Amino acid sequence: MVGDLELVVSELVTNARRHGLPPYHFDLRRVDGVIRGEVCDGLPLAPRPKQSPDETGGFGLGIVNSCASQWGTQTLPTGKQVWFELKP
Repeated sequence: MVGDLELVVSELVTNARRHGLPPYHFDLRRVDGVIRGEVCDGLPLAPRPKQSPDETGGFGLGIVNSCASQWGTQTLPTGKQVWFELKP
């Protein structure tokens, strides 16, 4: 589970920095055994999986989808939030 957590956090934080805008925010907590992470940035556009990942990238959301129990996005007044949950 730790490896999946590290991978999902790395992918989402990297995506926020690469494709989003400041301000950036990251939160991680554990409630009733479920780990929930939230990555926020200042761009309100929801991330979309790249149709044909290649050597330039596009694998990130597929990795998140494979590792997380569930994930999603939410538009905020200041941009967007991409959240994920990992269940044991």
